[in-house]
Amino acid sequence: YQKKVLTLHPKILMIMKKIRLALLAAALMSAFSFTSCLEENNDPINYMSLVTIESSMGLSAMYPDENPQQQFIFSGDLSQYGIPASAKRALVSYTVPTAIDWSAPAVEISLMAGQCSEWPISQITDVNYADTCATYTSAITGFSNYGVGNILFPSLNVVRNRYLNVGYNYRANKVGNVVMIPNRVSNDTIYMDLKLKKEGNNLSSGAMMTSFDLESARRLIAGAVSKQDSLYVTVVALTSEESDIAEARKDSVSTRFKAH
Repeated sequence: YQKKVLTLHPKILMIMKKIRLALLAAALMSAFSFTSCLEENNDPINYMSLVTIESSMGLSAMYPDENPQQQFIFSGDLSQYGIPASAKRALVSYTVPTAIDWSAPAVEISLMAGQCSEWPISQITDVNYADTCATYTSAITGFSNYGVGNILFPSLNVVRNRYLNVGYNYRANKVGNVVMIPNRVSNDTIYMDLKLKKEGNNLSSGAMMTSFDLESARRLIAGAVSKQDSLYVTVVALTSEESDIAEARKDSVSTRFKAH
């Protein structure tokens, strides 16, 4: 048995060599184009967070609601980003380094000037002055989850063991005003009433969120007995007003927070 050797014509060999070179060149061009696209589109991503501002070692530090134990470190003072020096809460837009460990206890961010603002904080009405809100008798549509940036939050949560965020929506012709009124304490739970005052029922408010300062209800909270170093807060609101054919209805949401 003898092996047969296939001999190609020199012109065919030359054509095959040119084909291999063309394929190699195409592969290199494709890789270069892909790399160039990555470099051109490697722009920093913009993020948005609702943060609590506190002083740490004489400097201002931010703690995002989505991870209240994590510290945001930034350069410069608050005023250059449109946030008053006295602000306790703020809605901020920022960028971060390309490589970042979001589980780290501290993250360095770059705030974006002109895209940050103070977030208002409402005081909880003193129980002794609750009667001043007697006209706040409108019903909300219901408690509602709310979003900040690409993060969705539950309708009730406490951040930094101080700020109570409550999400809700309603229908009105005129923007509604809300207040939080202390109700009672039962063991480890504080009960509060969310009250609304509005006009008309034609337009949806969408998801709203109001921050309340639990420190302003310190006298009420002092009467609660914590369990496992925690307390609960339950917020009750009218969701259906009384009519000729239906009774008034209420809904409630609860959350847990660490007792001081």
